[in-house]
Amino acid sequence: MADKILQVKKEMKRLIKAKELSRIERYELLEKKTEELDKKEMRILINECKRDYQSYDRSDDIKELITISLTAMGMIITILGIFLEDRVMEFFQFKSIMVYTVIVVVIILLGFSKWQSYRSNCMNTTTFMLDILEEQYKKRFATNQ
Repeated sequence: MADKILQVKKEMKRLIKAKELSRIERYELLEKKTEELDKKEMRILINECKRDYQSYDRSDDIKELITISLTAMGMIITILGIFLEDRVMEFFQFKSIMVYTVIVVVIILLGFSKWQSYRSNCMNTTTFMLDILEEQYKKRFATNQ
């Protein structure tokens, strides 16, 4: 059985991401895509887009987890530096540990920035779809109720 809702959703995402279209063309094509759905299907797609948006928005918790981890790592290294000063490690050993730590932190931050960019793009696409779907739903079905 063909899933018309999924097909329309994929096509809408493709149209939103199309660089060669002007804003007016994109908007008109998206409006035409919504006409393929009946009232129930449109409601389902609107609710699905809202859930998608919320799931992307909840992924902000990852940012907080990374922030807490990096803060804890910095505190642990600082405490180690204080306790181990002039005892076990020489300055050169401590300096090399710090360099490795900085490398790990930079890699984590690069991964996080990549994820943040992906998340932002997904949220923008979902918001655009949601705006058009809700507007078309009101136009088509508000008078028919």
